[in-house]
Amino acid sequence: MGKKQSELWMNKEKCLKLQKRFGSYETYEETGGGRGENKQSVIRVLKKIAKTFKEKPSVLEIGSGPGHFLWVMKDVSKSITGVDISPQMIELASDVFKSNNIPVNFVKGSCWDIPIDDNQYDLVYQVDVCMHVGGSLESILEMIRVSKRYVVFTGPSFEFIDFNKDIDKQIGKLSWAISVPMLKKELDQLTKDKKIKRYYFEKRPKTENYKHQILVIEK
Repeated sequence: MGKKQSELWMNKEKCLKLQKRFGSYETYEETGGGRGENKQSVIRVLKKIAKTFKEKPSVLEIGSGPGHFLWVMKDVSKSITGVDISPQMIELASDVFKSNNIPVNFVKGSCWDIPIDDNQYDLVYQVDVCMHVGGSLESILEMIRVSKRYVVFTGPSFEFIDFNKDIDKQIGKLSWAISVPMLKKELDQLTKDKKIKRYYFEKRPKTENYKHQILVIEK
């Protein structure tokens, strides 16, 4: 599933449609690209974390797409970098930032194999990428690796017992979602091993039969 979903974004027309759906860069923070509170809740968490730094943090977005979240973070960050698997998406986003004279660095890479050295960015985040391409746990571990301080991850988390039982059997790249009990078990072990300092969840509006959890990890 991950490969098929990823291949969709090699089509420039598909990328342009996503950019159009997200809407205006200038008003994205207020509108959430038509998703309202769902996206705004993530933006609030990201900005709240950015403000805890004495100096503006370096920011890395995984699956940056057309760059709307990078745009929102540009004024609260000392530098912004986006990683995306699609050269077409990177080209599209780069043109937007260049035309507005906003410095940004884009890197082609996968959410499961981020082409960046360890402990490079103050704040690393991913918004609803693995809900489309799978591999939530692997991607979270990669984000922890490249982060110096904070990781923020969002994606659908099934919380019903029947769903949890099924999804716990598929924690690899075929699993597009991630169950809360399984995730907590993995994070508790990372905390015990002192690979992370702590983690917690921020609320986000419920969608249909699952909840989009906002996971915050501090190293």
